[in-house]
Amino acid sequence: MLILRAFPEGPQIGFLRPGEPFLGLYQEQLLNGLVWIQVQDMAGRTGWVPQYYTVPATTEPAAPTASPSSTGGP
Repeated sequence: MLILRAFPEGPQIGFLRPGEPFLGLYQEQLLNGLVWIQVQDMAGRTGWVPQYYTVPATTEPAAPTASPSSTGGP
């Protein structure tokens, strides 16, 4: 679990479970060699986590759909 903090290296205000989505906000801070990013969790809490422990969300490309093919023949 990733600790959600009130400010970089500040008091704990919650947790983010592995794979739990969150919204990355616009603020960043460098503190003691770590880049901290401000995030909002699904419960609406705003806090800070080290960027090192996060993974950007990706969207998978849509699978190609098979198109009907016509075969020439009698």
